[in-house]
Amino acid sequence: MTSSGEGSSSSNSNPPDRRGPAGRPYKGPKSAKPRRGKGPRPPEGSARSGPGSRPGSRSGGGRRSGPPGKKLPPRPTGPAADHLAVHPARDAVCRYVIHQVGKFPNLGLADLRLPPGLDSRDAALAHAIYDAVVARWLTLEHLLRAKSDKPWEQMDKLVRATLLVAAAQVLFLDRVPAYAVLDHIVQWTKINSTGGAGRFVNAVMRRIAELLPETGPEGARVELTHAQDQIPLSDGSALHLAQPLLPEDPRERLRIATSHAADLFFAWSHLSDEAIRARALHSLAIPPVVMNTRHASPQSLQRFDMIQPHSVPGHHVFVGPAAAIASMMAADKGLWVQDAASSHAVRLLDEHLKKQGINPKDLGMVVDLCAGQGTKTRQLRATLPGVEIVATDTDERRLITLAETFAGDDRVKVMPIDKLKRYCAAKAGVVLLDVPCSNTGVLARRPEAKYRYSSKSMQELITLQRDIIDQGMALLRPTPGSVLLYSTCSLEPQENDDQVGWARAKWNLNLAFTQQTEPKGQPGQGPSLYHDGSFAAGLVR
Repeated sequence: MTSSGEGSSSSNSNPPDRRGPAGRPYKGPKSAKPRRGKGPRPPEGSARSGPGSRPGSRSGGGRRSGPPGKKLPPRPTGPAADHLAVHPARDAVCRYVIHQVGKFPNLGLADLRLPPGLDSRDAALAHAIYDAVVARWLTLEHLLRAKSDKPWEQMDKLVRATLLVAAAQVLFLDRVPAYAVLDHIVQWTKINSTGGAGRFVNAVMRRIAELLPETGPEGARVELTHAQDQIPLSDGSALHLAQPLLPEDPRERLRIATSHAADLFFAWSHLSDEAIRARALHSLAIPPVVMNTRHASPQSLQRFDMIQPHSVPGHHVFVGPAAAIASMMAADKGLWVQDAASSHAVRLLDEHLKKQGINPKDLGMVVDLCAGQGTKTRQLRATLPGVEIVATDTDERRLITLAETFAGDDRVKVMPIDKLKRYCAAKAGVVLLDVPCSNTGVLARRPEAKYRYSSKSMQELITLQRDIIDQGMALLRPTPGSVLLYSTCSLEPQENDDQVGWARAKWNLNLAFTQQTEPKGQPGQGPSLYHDGSFAAGLVR
């Protein structure tokens, strides 16, 4: 069962983030943050995107770009493609964005695939371009609509994809000259399409380039005032456009400038303007890699020079190369990658048990029903000594990762969900449900979640969450004091307080504790202040 956080593609697991350039000018290979994302983004202890890499490896491997079974334009060969040979990164991004255009707003979570042998500089550029497209999709689309004499919906997928890829580079990546972008994208379009698509792309992109000074995006940065000619950037400044192209209405302007779906902003309409602005801008912040260090040895905290204190006690910000994370975790099992907000659920459970005078050994067993790749499983193990923990996930790949992570562990059993249901039926003193959710608390790590929010998707999630609650109750001991621990990385009341109320009424449960955490950390603020949003509640018999 895929969780909303660590185990799914959500960001609670918080591996190294490659999405920095999506919200700020691309500084070239040295400043580009190879990610995940959201160096490559490992999971807790293995290699993954989390998120949502909010899935799979972003390292590229040797596979071609594009998802299996999707027919994309063949790679050009011969003299006509000579100059394209030096742009394999842009080529891979164009091909994959064609696929994503066809799926929008339900963007696929499969990772960008890069051709074999691509050097690190080109790989960093490819990820910077792609992440900028995803994080700024609606902003780019709005500007492209304004600068095109053809309706967006009437353009074919290839043209829309090439325009998005080109505009993302021109507007959000510095040290990428506009003329180089236009030259490549126009020629690429001519080779891979028919008719006058190349001329059309050339005309639109020249108008987009005219929105910036000749020095490019780096020379167009100003103090953010939320004017109609400003696009907020992840460093807290704004990109100043030559024309006021953003909407007049302040909320709609903020929505477009920060690239959020209309349905999501409507869901937030009960909030104050200040609260909406804080959430929207937070989604543009560059998420740091945060490690849970509450259970690390003091010697490790002194020895490791690649971690710095976080504002939330028991957590540190990781500032080293991504490759060093695995070795640190291997050296001290009390260290793992986990955002501070993600850790609240188990922390609240621990505080509740201590307040009630419950010895963890008396819980019988603890079940992590939506374990994903095991972040909260690790936390449960470290927090509740002497307890048998049983973990599962319905996603086969994540279940394999779970099994590898806890192989040989004398306290954590990993098993398929059908076997777990038989093994744990009515035996667990605690059942953790880190359920799949809308991810609205982790939009900085899961930018694709900004677009797929809708009343239909919300109803599907609510139904799924209630089914998981019912499954969890079948595992919970019938004795008084047994705890159903429910958590999400959502900010939406339908997934949080409303679900808790439903569960209490159906199963005659009492509310022991609850906490909703708003995301914190605005663009330009230090990484030690950053954390995701989350929700947790403890329901007891």
